[in-house]
Amino acid sequence: MKLTKKAHSVFSFSKLFILLLVCLVAFVSCKKDDENPDEGTELEGGSMSAKVDGQPFEATLAVQATVSGNVFAFAGTANSSSAVRQININIADYQGTGTYNFSTVGSTAIWSEGTSADKIFTANFILGSGQVTITEVTSDRIKGTFEFTGSNAGGGGSETRTITEGKFNVKI
Repeated sequence: MKLTKKAHSVFSFSKLFILLLVCLVAFVSCKKDDENPDEGTELEGGSMSAKVDGQPFEATLAVQATVSGNVFAFAGTANSSSAVRQININIADYQGTGTYNFSTVGSTAIWSEGTSADKIFTANFILGSGQVTITEVTSDRIKGTFEFTGSNAGGGGSETRTITEGKFNVKI
């Protein structure tokens, strides 16, 4: 059966219309996850963000977390033009929701700017100060906030970094 020029034109327009309709439905059905819009990028292991001496930090390479016995540990890593940057936090005597200070033996917060000892800033029972507040614990996630001032042990403890407005939502 041979189509007339007009019929062929209508048939082509119909195919184009259906294709556009399918693309529109696919585009509209894709939505951004707005469940936690202020928590930054969600990676496979969760999300973490903070300000370091007032400058934004967001874990863009990896977020990891684990609970083992009574220790909760989590970390977030990002890459910058100058070095890999990372926040590591370990909470000893973890008991679920609540506030934990780094003055407890075994609890530690670390900010690192690369691997050089003079670019690692620590808060623990000897150096620095700070806390983590865990606001929510589920079977597969832990969520909360943190802040700390880390001292540079490699540089004699005189240089510090202040980490504020820290947020995490990590998978365990």
